[in-house]
Amino acid sequence: MGKKLVEKALSVLIVEDNAANRQLLRTQLESEGMIVRDAEDGVAALEVLKRERVDAIISDILMPRMDGYRLCYEVRRQTRFATLPFIFYTSTCASTGDEALAISLGADRFIGKPASAQVLSQAVWDLMAAPLRPRSPTLQGIQELALTKEYSERLVAKLEATNIELALRTEELDKTHERLRELVAHSPAVIYKLKIEGQQATPVFVSDNVERLLGVTVAESATVEWWRKSLHPDDRDRMLATLAEGLREAGYTAEYRLRHRDGTFRWVLDNNRVLHDAAGQPQQLVGVWTDITERRRAEEALQASEERYALALRGANDGLWDWNLETDEVFYSPRWKSMLGYADGELENNLTTWKRLTHPADCEATLVRVADFLAGRIDKFEVEFRMLHKQGHYVYILSRAFRSDDRHGKARRLVGTHVDITERKRAEFELEQMHNQLLEVSRQAGMAEFATGVLHNVGNVLNSVNVATACLSDSLRKSKSASLSKVVALMRQHEADLGAFFTHDPKGKQLPGYLAQLADHLAGEQAAALKELGDLQKNVEHIKSIITVQQDSAKMSRSTEAIQLTDLVEDALKLNASGLRNNGIQVIKEFEEIPPIMTEKHKVLQIVVNLVRNAIEACEGSSTPEKRLTIRVRQEADRVRIAVADNGSGILPENLPRVFAHGFTTKKDGHGFGLHSSAAAAKEMGGSLTVQSAGPGRGSTFALELPLTS
Repeated sequence: MGKKLVEKALSVLIVEDNAANRQLLRTQLESEGMIVRDAEDGVAALEVLKRERVDAIISDILMPRMDGYRLCYEVRRQTRFATLPFIFYTSTCASTGDEALAISLGADRFIGKPASAQVLSQAVWDLMAAPLRPRSPTLQGIQELALTKEYSERLVAKLEATNIELALRTEELDKTHERLRELVAHSPAVIYKLKIEGQQATPVFVSDNVERLLGVTVAESATVEWWRKSLHPDDRDRMLATLAEGLREAGYTAEYRLRHRDGTFRWVLDNNRVLHDAAGQPQQLVGVWTDITERRRAEEALQASEERYALALRGANDGLWDWNLETDEVFYSPRWKSMLGYADGELENNLTTWKRLTHPADCEATLVRVADFLAGRIDKFEVEFRMLHKQGHYVYILSRAFRSDDRHGKARRLVGTHVDITERKRAEFELEQMHNQLLEVSRQAGMAEFATGVLHNVGNVLNSVNVATACLSDSLRKSKSASLSKVVALMRQHEADLGAFFTHDPKGKQLPGYLAQLADHLAGEQAAALKELGDLQKNVEHIKSIITVQQDSAKMSRSTEAIQLTDLVEDALKLNASGLRNNGIQVIKEFEEIPPIMTEKHKVLQIVVNLVRNAIEACEGSSTPEKRLTIRVRQEADRVRIAVADNGSGILPENLPRVFAHGFTTKKDGHGFGLHSSAAAAKEMGGSLTVQSAGPGRGSTFALELPLTS
């Protein structure tokens, strides 16, 4: 009604020391079509009144230099402002006494903060429309003004100090808000707020970091429809029902997936609460989305890993055990127990169960192994032991484990598996027996081959004996000694006149020359016979030497004894002397002085004899004119080495890896026992037998290495 009575725009003077409040009030009044002037306190307001005409004054009370009360008094003292509408707009004075003082000083209205623009503009319009009525300060108001002047000055000073402190706190608060904004911006948690109206919820706030989480802007995410469309199809029905129930109750906590702008889905943890008004009605839903995508992936990976592990255990038929070192609690899987013939409920899950069932000879050693593993003295836990089956027999167990440490590196859990290896151990035992039997057969075969070599050498010498005997026999048959008997008979016929016979008889005259020739011939026959007898004697001595060495070998103990290797090598050469001589093989000896070694003499002799005989056979099959066998004995660190090298037929490269294999041979009449048994014997003595060859026609070297024990 008042607006209709005033045709021109009203000019209003705002007196307010707070710039923000002053600007806010200006904006409100200008939105009502008013012309606004402003002043920061009473002194500045009086200056404005001197220069310009205004239709109304709206003033705060507490201000520096001149407060609102004094301004009202000074305005009303001037006759030309007696009818000027004066409105107090303040929050400082809220009592009826303060309002009464304002009215007694000539104010028209007293309005408390905050008030809307409509209330303020309506008050101005109403005063402008009312009949003009001069107003002036009453005596009581003047007296009260005098009494409050000093108080007001002190209050203003305090307020100024308070304003300074408030400004500092506001600045600090702004900094805190900025830090909070930065934290929210870089946080994986998105803050949101929804306004609740009945069964509907409208987003009114979403933090800026929603773009980092889901790739959408704040504006795009500020609708419930966006949220519905972004839900994963498998989560949509569940979450719409959860939201509806949460709006009726106190909120909810749920995990679900939201679509990212790039088309992928992110897992979020949605944790919110419903805020109610004083009447208990839901007003807002305030919540937080936390990105838990990596956690869910880790959980899914862990679940998949556990499933694979469970399947692997089921497939491998292994038993599982888990020992919590902090609580000393132990878990045994059903398969762990069934390996021992027990049902799941028949054995207690504690360490005592394991100790009770483990073989006494294995228990302590296994616990020491566990302690070493936990202390870090060994990197891997893998141990075999025996456990008592329900039926009374022992089961062989292979146990493996890994440790789980806390953040300080201290072991907190030990998790492992049990594998029943009873059948494997039985197979290993049977295999060991077969191996021992094979070694015995190989040893016997090697000894037979050794004996065969001896007999072969004896046979070679006997052939020489036979040749020598035949030569002697033929020489005796063809000897001129028979002619001597004829000479004796002729001389006996002329025994009475031997002188005349030698001088006058034609035959007698030839007899002395014939006797001289016969004597020379018989002397030659005697020398040849003596030579053949000497060779025969040497061959007989050689046979005796071979037989002696073979007898010594047969009598050798299988226990270790101190032997001089060079002497043993000489014996091996003696046993093969005929083969070396008959094939024209030059023997080169390169012996170092080494101390006696403790070993099994018969095994070493058997090996060296075999190596020398093989070298002879290799030279036999070679077209090399100068056949050589070099045998070396020397010490290398804590081992001794006997190397037998020849320049014979050599070995094909593809045959080198198989030379010591059981049954492998390149000889037409060979059986493959000799080198195999020799290699096995070397291994039994803690040594080794190796071979090198540059190829066919380039010879080979076999080396026997044995540990040296003085």
